[in-house]
Amino acid sequence: MQRRRILSLALLIVVLAMIVGWRLVQLQAVEWRQHALRAASIHRSVRYIPAPRGEIRDAREWLLAGDVPVIRATFVLSELEPVRWVARRLARVIGNSSDAFPWGADQLWSSLQKARSQLRGDFGSGKSLPEHAWLKNLDLLSGRKLMAVIASRPEDFPGIRVEEAGETCSVFIDPMRLFAGEIGIRSLERELNLPPGDLWQRVELVYERVQDPQIEIQDREWIFRRHRHSLLEKVPDHLVVKISKNPEDWPGIHLEEAHKRVHPRDPYLGQLLGNAGLPTDREIRRWKQREEPVIDRIALRDLRTFEALRPFAHHSADRVGRSGLEMSLEEILRGKPGAEIRILDHRRRLVGMPLQVAPAERGQNVILAIDFEFSEQCGRFLLEAGIEQGAAVIIDVPSGKAFGWCSLPAQGMEVYRDRDLYAQRTRSDQGWFFDRVSSWPIDPGSTFKTVVALLALQAGVVQPDEKIICDGVLDRSQPNHNRCFNHPRGLELDLPLAISRSCNVYFYHLGNRLGIDRIVEGSRQLGLWKRTDCGVPSEAQGISPTSNPPGTAIGRGFTTTPLQMAQVALSIAHRGNTPGIRLIDSIVPEGLRPNIDAKHFETVIDGMVSAVRDRAGTASKPEYRLGRFDVAVKTGTASITGSSQLSNAWIIGFAPVVEPRIAFAISAQGVTGHGGEICAPLLSKMLDWLVENREMELLR
Repeated sequence: MQRRRILSLALLIVVLAMIVGWRLVQLQAVEWRQHALRAASIHRSVRYIPAPRGEIRDAREWLLAGDVPVIRATFVLSELEPVRWVARRLARVIGNSSDAFPWGADQLWSSLQKARSQLRGDFGSGKSLPEHAWLKNLDLLSGRKLMAVIASRPEDFPGIRVEEAGETCSVFIDPMRLFAGEIGIRSLERELNLPPGDLWQRVELVYERVQDPQIEIQDREWIFRRHRHSLLEKVPDHLVVKISKNPEDWPGIHLEEAHKRVHPRDPYLGQLLGNAGLPTDREIRRWKQREEPVIDRIALRDLRTFEALRPFAHHSADRVGRSGLEMSLEEILRGKPGAEIRILDHRRRLVGMPLQVAPAERGQNVILAIDFEFSEQCGRFLLEAGIEQGAAVIIDVPSGKAFGWCSLPAQGMEVYRDRDLYAQRTRSDQGWFFDRVSSWPIDPGSTFKTVVALLALQAGVVQPDEKIICDGVLDRSQPNHNRCFNHPRGLELDLPLAISRSCNVYFYHLGNRLGIDRIVEGSRQLGLWKRTDCGVPSEAQGISPTSNPPGTAIGRGFTTTPLQMAQVALSIAHRGNTPGIRLIDSIVPEGLRPNIDAKHFETVIDGMVSAVRDRAGTASKPEYRLGRFDVAVKTGTASITGSSQLSNAWIIGFAPVVEPRIAFAISAQGVTGHGGEICAPLLSKMLDWLVENREMELLR
């Protein structure tokens, strides 16, 4: 009994030893290369992390632009598309091997491409594609030579198999391996319901760059072997799980953390905020010229070097400001890239937890002076009045902060996601990409009379009580030139009354007395035809007049922006020395110091107050509802060249008259009606909103 047990135990030990021995033989003699490749594929990797941009918020901390984390898909061309390089390796082995195959790399590649096109209809369908007979009647010597090379380096010939058939050999391709990259891309297209070829076209465009001889060879090498090209900006969660679980089924496709720029208040303030996108080749070249490295293009071995480069380094997945505040505040908003060390196995899966070396640093936040809720409401008031193109800017008088900012038509980030829409709006003459507050100068019309009045008083060419009779025309010998239809003919006006009634003839005389040079020089002291330096990169200066003093005196023949006219109103409210207009909380521009006596401002203010309170003032009609407010205004109307009906309507001013809180400029463009008729009711609604929602004391 005991002997039987000993024999059974010995037999079991012998069987186990045989199994272990056989397994060792398999590992050492049969599977050694596979395991060696796996071991060689486990490597230490430095991963560079793009930095989130800083946020842009309004004065009440409402988020206007910010980053949210997303998972994006990128591809490495050398991993995704090995076909050309397989063809080159095959050419070295079988090229010119016989009369039947005098093929070089290009001919072999073209043949593989032909085979690919025949099978492409099933790519991404989920079907398992069988082997495809590719080359037949290859001579036995070349076939065996190719078999030996493939056996020694199978990773260089994915999906290539040679089979002997009598005195010749045949070469078969496994589409599921050789074309695995394209199959994965096509599968993504179907998963996302994208048009066939939508994603694959991006791969082909990169391939064209690799073949471009005008690009330096080192750059082409990097584009092919190392650069992670953008494929999808945001990968849906279910695909993130699918690709992460089986990365070997998606060769060349990599998932990585990135950041998407979001604009929760879109589309309002779209032109002002601007767009941020991935860096273009031009921007990368500019960084190179400034010796600012793209960190993920550098293979660093010493991470201390990374720490030294990080303050002025970029990441190719960083968002870059392209327009608006995103562009002008780039150095403030952009962050600093990070890095981490990871261990990856042969299937590109993470082994253990990454060792965080340096977390990416978010850019600085920017706070605007703008009250977004009020600005959005201003836009609604304009739209409700049927105004599709216009602007409104409201400034806090004591500080110079522009807290109300409205530009129509509003354009959000949708235009940068739709190529056809972008092309259409680029060709449009409606100025979709311009912020109409600061970057769309137009004739200011009669609002400019406030400037002319101040300059005439300071120059001594008129006295406040000087009377001029308006007969409806400056020169009776030229009845069709320099006319006035703003009030009944034969009216005798002093300067305040001329402002209140907006008499053209009165200001024709002032224009002639001043001359064009004094008008231009004095206007610049009040901020016209120069930038306010409030932080808008595309801020326009406008075009100053060069002739025709009478026409210039009534605001025709030159252009200004609503922002500049609001600065004029701000100067009048301050009776002279004026703070710089502040759009960005941390940027305080230099103010204005016009050489104009304070008493002259009071004369002009008397006329602006009368425009609302006198029965015949340009903004006094009861239906305008401005009489309830302690406000001083000047209206304006400038006919649009080439149109007999359309005009640009204006109103500028401030409130209250004593110790002003706000200054403003409103412009309704391409409308039928004059400044008081169109803009005075809009101003009334805006003042009402500020009284009710911001508790401002603006009523009389």
